[in-house]
Amino acid sequence: EHTRFLEGLKAAVKACNDRKRDAQDAHLDSVQFALSAYISSRGGLDVDDAVITRVMLNSADGARADQPASFHSKLKGRTLKHALEFYVPVAQSTRSVSLDA
Repeated sequence: EHTRFLEGLKAAVKACNDRKRDAQDAHLDSVQFALSAYISSRGGLDVDDAVITRVMLNSADGARADQPASFHSKLKGRTLKHALEFYVPVAQSTRSVSLDA
């Protein structure tokens, strides 16, 4: 009986956490959408207080010839590009800009 209760509780907590995460994502999306609409209506925005928070350089760490590449190394190699990450105070968020031409 306790096992069923515990499993039910875990499912309820997961559902609650999923809904909370979805609500947070929706809130962030709406704030970003409103900011984007505002910036577009003004024809752009000069930002002079942005801060570089990270320089991301994708290293070419190949797998050893006698071992296949791990899933993580394939994923990392596929998704990361040379980029700069900025914190933009007016948006209260970070943005990344690819350095690839």
